This record gives sequence, C-alpha cells and structure tokens, in this order.
Amino acid sequence: MTNFLASRNLAFRGSKEKFNEKGNGNFLGILELIGKFDPIMEDHINKSINKIDSVNHVGKRTQNELIHLMAENVRKNITDSCGQNKYFSIIADCTRDVSRTEQLTITIRFVEYTNTTVQIREHFIGFLEAEQTTGEYLSKSILKHIENSNLDIQNCRGQGYDNGANMKGCNIGVQKLILDCNPRAFFIPCACHNINLTLCDSANCCVQAISLFGFIQTLYNFFSASTKRWNI
Repeated sequence: MTNFLASRNLAFRGSKEKFNEKGNGNFLGILELIGKFDPIMEDHINKSINKIDSVNHVGKRTQNELIHLMAENVRKNITDSCGQNKYFSIIADCTRDVSRTEQLTITIRFVEYTNTTVQIREHFIGFLEAEQTTGEYLSKSILKHIENSNLDIQNCRGQGYDNGANMKGCNIGVQKLILDCNPRAFFIPCACHNINLTLCDSANCCVQAISLFGFIQTLYNFFSASTKRWNI
C-alpha cells in the first residue's frame, strides 16, 4: 500500500489521524477498505478504535519510516548500479519551493551495460536544502552527497549546470571547484538553459515577435476571464 500511494504521488495523511473519521487520508482510508474484506485487518482496526492496543503501527511516524525505507532502497539500487558501471556525470540545479526554501536537486547520469543492452540512465538522487547559493557552499554540498551515496568523485566525467555565475564561474563557480577535485569532470552548460536564453534574446530583439506574443497573451487573458468566452 505504501508503494501504491508513493508511486502515484498520492498524499498519505489527511486532516485527521484516526480510523473511521472523515478526512483521515488515503493511508487509513485504504486500511479501512481492506478491513471490510480481511478479518485480521478488521480486528486490528477495531482494537485501535477501542484502544485495546496502545500501539497500532499505522501512525504518521510509521508511515514516514516506511516511505524513508523505500526511498533509501530505491536510492541504493540506483547508486549501486552507477557504481557497477563506474563512470557518471552530475546534473544539479537550485529552485525555491512554496516554503521559500532553496532546494538543490542532484541527478546522476551514467551508461548501464548489460549482457544484451547498453542504456543511458538518468536518476534523481536527492534534494538538499541550500542555506547559501555560493559556488563554494553548493560544491561542498554536492561532493558530500556524492560521497554519502558511495560514489567516487574521481569517476565523474561530466558536470551540467545552468549559466549562473555561481555554477559556471571560471574562478569560484561550482564547476571550477569540482574540477579542482577531479580535472576529468568536464563542464558542459545545460543545453535547455542555453536554448531558453537564445529564444528570449531572439524574441526581445524582434519587434514583430514581441508584438505577436503580447497579442497572444492578451487574447488568452481576455478569453480565460469568462467561461462563455472560453467556450467560444
């Protein structure tokens, strides 16, 4: 059930944390559904409701522990596969979430060899809270996470970041500081970021393009403001 909810990105908990209460979330709700067909689960739920057992192992701590154990197992399988194939590249970027926390995302990319196939694998391996956005702080965070993932930075053969000075800077940027640790970890700017910058600059230097996209945006705002106009 934990695998079912997590793999579909569904919320586990609701506003209540007890059985047979409205809004108690998907985890407890599914257990209640199972209890209608499984006598053992039904008995467990009844004992929890009647407070016969002081511990029912379905609370938020247990749910979080199950999620954590599954996440660690997935991450271990990814890093073990990467370690077996030895060489890898790093992709990293920072983004601010709804809580105004700067999140550093780390992804690894490697070539997986099997007896019959050769496949390029790209896996997200973690979020890190970035208290600072300097090249020194971010590079240390990346290196520490790589080490904690049982990967050797000396096997890194590529880095991919955006065009921010703290990432691509040739003196104190992340790519330079990691290159100091491993001269073979070549830096290549993110192609998507480059294309985005190219498109923005191309559009901004063309009056016709600016007018076109401005007109399209105005049309969208006009029709989306009314359900009748939206149907048209």
